[in-house]
Amino acid sequence: MTKKLLTKLTVATTSLTLVTLGTTSSAQAISLTGLIEFVTNGSGNTGIYTWDTGADRHWDLWVTNDGEDGEFINDPSTRNIDFELTEGIHTFTMYGDGRSSLGNQSHYGLNLFFNGETTNPGISVFGALARSADSNPDFLPNSSGSTRGLDGSFVPGSGTLSFIDGLTTVTLTDYIYQASDVQQKDLVSERSIGSNDYWDMVGQFTLNVETTDLDSTSVPEPVSVLGLLTVGAFGAGATLKCNKKQQA
Repeated sequence: MTKKLLTKLTVATTSLTLVTLGTTSSAQAISLTGLIEFVTNGSGNTGIYTWDTGADRHWDLWVTNDGEDGEFINDPSTRNIDFELTEGIHTFTMYGDGRSSLGNQSHYGLNLFFNGETTNPGISVFGALARSADSNPDFLPNSSGSTRGLDGSFVPGSGTLSFIDGLTTVTLTDYIYQASDVQQKDLVSERSIGSNDYWDMVGQFTLNVETTDLDSTSVPEPVSVLGLLTVGAFGAGATLKCNKKQQA
């Protein structure tokens, strides 16, 4: 009889622990850890010209998140980025060394990598090159089978503008890449910060970061579980008393 009571108490206590853990869990932070910009055709397939963060095999892509003239978030020595995406809107501006001939390319694409991933992009987008300050071409998710990985490989595009990790969703809501004669800025060189008498290619993208709250209304409050625990204990006791009375 005592064993049955202990079993009920153990089950109720376990339920209380699980509910308490569920109500205190929080979403893991997502970090933007890599970008690669590249020429594409009208279907999103990669071309030759490429800029990226970190790797030495391509021209560097320098990134700021506090306005077009803000401080670059790249590590000065490695050019890597590691930007924690807090909930809300984040707009990033990109600079890559340009050449006038790059304005002849019709489309450009961007792959975004999160949480240290270097091969499979979390978000892939491409669109027509903007050739004037008032140009705002449409952009699309890139599902091409041939885009670019940070590790130098040719990889399929993610085919989506959203990256989901646990309770957090990162959605790309805007993207543009401009020919070098649009902004006429010379802030970076092929593999360093600083002018080199060539205007830069300038791009921008916006991410919306949203975290889903756990639905606590579908589970009992801890106080309610304590109530159930008390009822369960007394219920077990009443059952034992009843059994004893019947045996007497």
